[in-house]
Parts: sequence; C-alpha cells; structure tokens
Amino acid sequence: MKNKNVKFSIIIPTRERCDTLRWSLKTCTEQNYDNLEIIVSDNLSRDATREVVESNRDERIRYVNPGERLSMAHNYEFALSHATGDFVTIIGDDDAMTTNVLDEIAALIEDLQPNILTWDKANYTWSNYYDETVRDVLCLPYKRENKTKKIDSAALLNSICSFESDFTKVIFMKEFPAIYHSFVSRETIARARSENGTFFHSRIPDVYSGIAAASVVPDFWHTTKSYSVRGASSHSIGAAQFSGDDKTESPATQFLQEENIPFHPKMQFCYSLAVMIIESLLQVSDNVSNARKTDFDVKFLIDTAANEAMQKPQNIHDGIVDAVKHIGKVYNLQKYAAEALAKNVYNFTPETISILYGYHPLVKSYYFNGKEAGIDNVYDAARFCEKVLKDNSVSVFLKQNYRFASNAVARKGITGIAGKIRSRMFKKSALAG
Repeated sequence: MKNKNVKFSIIIPTRERCDTLRWSLKTCTEQNYDNLEIIVSDNLSRDATREVVESNRDERIRYVNPGERLSMAHNYEFALSHATGDFVTIIGDDDAMTTNVLDEIAALIEDLQPNILTWDKANYTWSNYYDETVRDVLCLPYKRENKTKKIDSAALLNSICSFESDFTKVIFMKEFPAIYHSFVSRETIARARSENGTFFHSRIPDVYSGIAAASVVPDFWHTTKSYSVRGASSHSIGAAQFSGDDKTESPATQFLQEENIPFHPKMQFCYSLAVMIIESLLQVSDNVSNARKTDFDVKFLIDTAANEAMQKPQNIHDGIVDAVKHIGKVYNLQKYAAEALAKNVYNFTPETISILYGYHPLVKSYYFNGKEAGIDNVYDAARFCEKVLKDNSVSVFLKQNYRFASNAVARKGITGIAGKIRSRMFKKSALAG
C-alpha cells in the first residue's frame, strides 16, 4: 500500500443486512490504499453484522453503533459525525467500490482540486432483487476514452429542479453531487451544515445531500469512469419504495414507521422523485444559511408528479395524487392540480422487462448477464467491472456490440431498431433546438 496525501472516508450505514454487507465491505478492504477509513455504522442490528465487520482484520475499519434504533437520515448523520477524511462518500450495504480505484481518484483530486468528484455509476441487481425479470444484471457505463468535465452547480440544480428529460438518470447514474456514491470534500460538508452543525435535513438523505452540496459550491468535477457499483437487492429501500412494496416487513414499510425528520410542510411525503427533489430544495433553503437560491416552477412540479403517478402501482399512485392535491392547496393552485391529475389518466400495467445483453451504443453501456459472467454478489460485480475497464480492448467492445445488435434484430427486427434510432435522433435534435 502507498501513503497518499488525500485521506478518504468510506461510510457504510447498515442495519441487519450482514449477508450483503460482507461483500460490500470486502470491496472496501481490498482497496490498495492506506490513507483510508472505512466506517461501518451499525444501526443496532440484531443479526451477525458486528461479527461480519470484526472478522475483517483491517485496521482501517471503524465500527460504530449509536446504541439505539435511528431513522436512515439520523444514522447517516451519526456515521458522518465520525468521518475524518478529506473526502467522504457513503455507499449502501449492498453497493461496492470498484477494485483498487482510490489511487486513481486521489490523483484526480490532487490534479483537479475539486469540491466534489462525481462519476458514472455501474448498477448491479442481486439475485434476490424483488423483480425477477431484472435479477443478476450488471450495467456498466463505458466509453473508449474516459473524460472529466467541470460542472456548473447552479446550472445543474436549475436543470434538475426544472425536471428536464434526463433528471432521473442524472440523479441515479451520472453527475448528481450527492455524498452517496461521490466523494465530497469536508469543506463542502461544513459549508452545507446548519447552524446547529447538522448536515442532513430530510428523510431522503441521498437526494438531500446532492441538493445541499450543489447549493454551496460554484462547481464540481465529473468523470465518465465508473468508480462504484450501485447495488439493488431485496434490502434496498429505494427499490421497495418505488415498486409499491407495502408488505409489513418490507424495507419501505419499515422506513415509513421510523421516527424520522418531518417532511417539509409545503410538500407531502410520497414516492415521487420530483416531490423529493423540491422537498430537499426547500429544506436546504430553510436550514443552510449560505445556500444559493434556486427557484422552481410549482406548475412544473405538479405536472411532473401527476405524470409520475399514472405510471405507478396503485398505492404509490394514490400517495402521489394526495401530495399533488396538497401542493395545489399550499400554493393556491387547486384547479391547476385537479386538471393535471385529470389529464394524466391512470394506466399502470406491470412492465415485463426483457434485457438485451451486450454493448448498447445508444446509451453507451454494457449489459452483462451476471450468471453467465460468474457474478454472484456485488463484490464479484466490482471485480468484473475492473476486468472490463482494464482490458479496454476493441475485441471485447466489438463482441459485446455484436451480441446486442444480433439480439436486438432477432427480437425487434430491422424496422423496429431503425425506428428506435430515428426516434432517439429526433429527440436529441429537438432538445438541441
């Protein structure tokens, strides 16, 4: 291991998920970098979490436990209070850091001197994921040449809060400067704290952290290299929330039952990403004194949330509808809200997803069948990502491109593929115009 000037803190908040945690933690302990602390914040687990952590004989690991059950946001806050690194990230207990990336990240930080460094995220669905049609899938963003670019924070926030067409992709896969799957400097975290020293002021801590961080820095840097893997398993709160899983023991149900940070009174809690974004924005405005002001159009919010509702399971749909009505009442736009809901007729039907494996040229990502690739967990996924990114060969690229093209033609036909390309090209030219 080499000593480096940049000290990193990788935080893994966890609660009773030792089965996935062991693999997530392994991706961190195998980082060949010694100026690192790995903080596992155990939210009073009743399983073998502590034993899993202590079985790793690594002096860089710090196990912390609040001694009482906390909400997700409060556990994030508790964990963050123990971080001493120059740059801090949080990953989930079913997520991963890709193999041996900290030397490379440290070099980027020393060169660019960023407030925040974000990257394109790989995504892996575990074999126990709730949706059987997308289990064991690894999606790896890939470009022949990795590029870095400086992002204007105000422009990004305006884009997200205007709900531009790719705002979901930006938040979950691309440039969003959340402390979740990005390295955020301690100076930025300090700037985004309230007067009482608290950083998180929303029950949606990942979304909130990105809005807060972008509100206190003029810019940050993004790279197209994938340095982490977002895992989705049976434990994933986000997946359970947006899927409409309302079983008694589901992560989403437990999340709602926790004593949590009150939702901003101008909003109403629901599983709408648009509402969560604006709720975070309002919380930042109320709690972070030096935050840059970002405006939003309430009518855009109502339209976007109403459109989200029509494509969700019944219980999620009903919650979003109630939230839209609440927002309309708060902003004296009851008639507009009613019209937006009437315009977006409920037509949800469960989608059957069929994955086309190979390299998707339109989205610049590889899709791998995890079982075929020998991937059984997020650690395997991280190692596989390293292998593909290191190989970086034309032969692998062409082989995967051919696989996608042949499967696509077999399934959709030449006419269907051509129509999809034309549709995408038209959409891009319309956005550019």
